Amino acid sequence: MNKAILLLLIIGLYGCEQAVEAPAETVVEVIQPNTGVVLETIAVESYTYSRLDMGGNEVWIASTPIQVSVGDVVRFSGEMVMNDFHSKELDRTFSEVLFVSTAEPVAAGASTTPTGQSASPQVTDPHQGMNIPAKTSAGPAVQEPINVQALEGGITIATIFAEHEQLEGQEVSLRAKVTKFSSNLLGKNWITLQDGTGVEPDNSLVVTTTETAAVGDELIVKGRVKSNVDIGAGYNYKVLLEEARWH
Repeated sequence: MNKAILLLLIIGLYGCEQAVEAPAETVVEVIQPNTGVVLETIAVESYTYSRLDMGGNEVWIASTPIQVSVGDVVRFSGEMVMNDFHSKELDRTFSEVLFVSTAEPVAAGASTTPTGQSASPQVTDPHQGMNIPAKTSAGPAVQEPINVQALEGGITIATIFAEHEQLEGQEVSLRAKVTKFSSNLLGKNWITLQDGTGVEPDNSLVVTTTETAAVGDELIVKGRVKSNVDIGAGYNYKVLLEEARWH
C-alpha cells in the first residue's frame, strides 16, 4: 500500500511540473529581440504604456495607442531610452521607458521580425551628445564620405555649430544629406544631417520636423536654430534645428 501511495505522489508531482511548462512557440517569442509578454498596460490619450517581460527582463515601452491585453506577445522597433521620464498624464515617473516608433501584438509562433526589417535592426542615435541609445527602421546609415555642395546663400553645419549663439532663434537654410532618421518620437520626426563640414561630434546636425525623408536623401533644409535645448530628464542638445522643412 505504501509503495502504491508513493507511486501516485511521484506521478502527481511529475504531472504538476509538466503543466507549468509554456508551449515551445511561446518561449521562442519571449526570447526574440524586441519582443515581450505584456504584464501590465496603461492607456492614455497620446500613448499606450506596456510593461513587458522580455525573457526575464522587465521593461516599460511607450507607443502610439494600441490595443493589447495582459498575456499578449508584443514586438516593437525604433526604440529610444528615456531615463527618469515623468508622464504628466499619469503623474508618474518611470525610472526607464523605451519610446518606440512601432509596436504590435503578434500571435504565438508568428515571426517576431517587424515588417520590412532584418532580425538585427540598424542601430542609430539621433540624440547626439545625449547618451540616449535609439534604433530606427529608416534604412542603413550612409557609409560613404559625405561631400555636399554648399547651398548658395545658405550656411554649413560647421558654421551653425561655431556661431550657434549668434544664430539663436534665426531661420537658416542649408544643403545636407540625411544620415539617420527616427519617426514619431515624442510627437516629432528626428533627422540627422551631415554636409561634410565640421569635426565630430559637431559635424552632425539633428533637426525636428513633421516631414519625412529617407537615409541618403540630399535636402535643402530650412529651420530655426536653437541652442542648449533641454527635452527633459536631464538631456540637452548643444544645437538643434527646429520646425525644419524642405521641398
